[in-house]
Amino acid sequence: MTKHHKTLLVLIFLLGGVTNSVSAQSETDFTYQGELMESGVPANGTYNMDFMLFDALTAGSQVGSTINIPSVVVTDGRFAVDLDYGSAMFDGAGRWLEITVDGVVLSPRQHLSNSPYSIRTRGIFVDGEGDIGIGTTTPAARLQIVDPIGGQPCIRAANNWYAIRGTHNSTSGTFPGIWGDTDSRSSNASGVRGYVNSTTPGGGSAGVQGINNGTGSNGVGVYGLQKGSGIGIKGEVLNSSGYAGYFIGGRNYFEGDVGIGTTNPLAPLNVASNETSIIASSTSSSLPTLHITDGPEATTTNGGSLVIGLTFGSNLAFDTNEITSRFNNQPSTLNVNPHGGDVRFGPHGTTPPYAYGTFDQYGTLTNGSSNFVTGLWTSGNQARLIFDDGFDPATDIVVVTPIVPSVFELAFPVVCVWGEDTGVSEVFVVALYDVLNSQLIRNGFNFVIYRH
Repeated sequence: MTKHHKTLLVLIFLLGGVTNSVSAQSETDFTYQGELMESGVPANGTYNMDFMLFDALTAGSQVGSTINIPSVVVTDGRFAVDLDYGSAMFDGAGRWLEITVDGVVLSPRQHLSNSPYSIRTRGIFVDGEGDIGIGTTTPAARLQIVDPIGGQPCIRAANNWYAIRGTHNSTSGTFPGIWGDTDSRSSNASGVRGYVNSTTPGGGSAGVQGINNGTGSNGVGVYGLQKGSGIGIKGEVLNSSGYAGYFIGGRNYFEGDVGIGTTNPLAPLNVASNETSIIASSTSSSLPTLHITDGPEATTTNGGSLVIGLTFGSNLAFDTNEITSRFNNQPSTLNVNPHGGDVRFGPHGTTPPYAYGTFDQYGTLTNGSSNFVTGLWTSGNQARLIFDDGFDPATDIVVVTPIVPSVFELAFPVVCVWGEDTGVSEVFVVALYDVLNSQLIRNGFNFVIYRH
């Protein structure tokens, strides 16, 4: 008993003889080496030791828990123990180790060298799970880097191969090989951005490239998602000869309305331009350049497979076998070659009227073309009409429809040619014959002349 107390006193008195050095043992372990002197000579034997971390040389607060090692072998005054307080205890602040030997607290506390800070060196922090934090003491991943100052990349790698490569090595799950986030609300911010720095890049080079090696119909090469009313994928070029979007092979599918020259398409395909809107061409010898397979019947109010013009206004509607001219949902005049030129229908065709007009019962030409000189009724109730360039029965065809009062139930027009005595021109003569009353009548009629 007396010897024990004497040993304690000697230990307390000779604390100055305890020295230390530390070295990293594993991820968070480190080895503490010390010397213990008893009665001025190196101690030998087995001792019970407690080790506690503090944040100050004296007083202060204990950091972490107490580590007890009951049987520490001391040989020639030297001993070594492995201590593990975890990486969280070494946050860059100073640490002092307080040792208790067989119940006696040794003083002063021993200042730890920088060796344990290999666990957390110059801002590198390793937590108890082995996660590494740079700029943070609470890493949320195997490696998390936080730069609170900004102005430079958190990671920059250079190589003549893959500078950075991320791989999702599971055969299931939706996590990407590389994930980029941004909290910025500024214009043109991006979670992931790729650059081709050369101003003369090779063909097929890309700032960002997506490749899907699937040989079936599943998966995409590049996927863009915008959860609001913005843009999922956007392409832009600064040269008018470039392509903001370029698609090669296969098919292209658009679910919503597509606008070309407009951001507010009103139909599945809406083209708006101050130039020619659509140019279609085909190299096929048998297939149509533009094929509209079906559509509603073109009526005077709506419908049509193809409509040219304003929806509510003047338009021309086509369906599979009809052409309808409309104006404000009403039938309107269809003008074909109003500025001249023949119109051909069928294999033989026809030509536009050479002259036309209305001849009333008073001998007046109304609503007619400008190439008539005059017209008159003769005493025999025959209408004589004179062309300015003559009427030629060899080339001219006359169509006459009488305007017959209700008192005449049936009347036939009779057309003949009469040469003028002066030889200036020839005229054509129209006589309306009342069949029921067997007489010529004087009444109005419409006429059209075709010249072929």
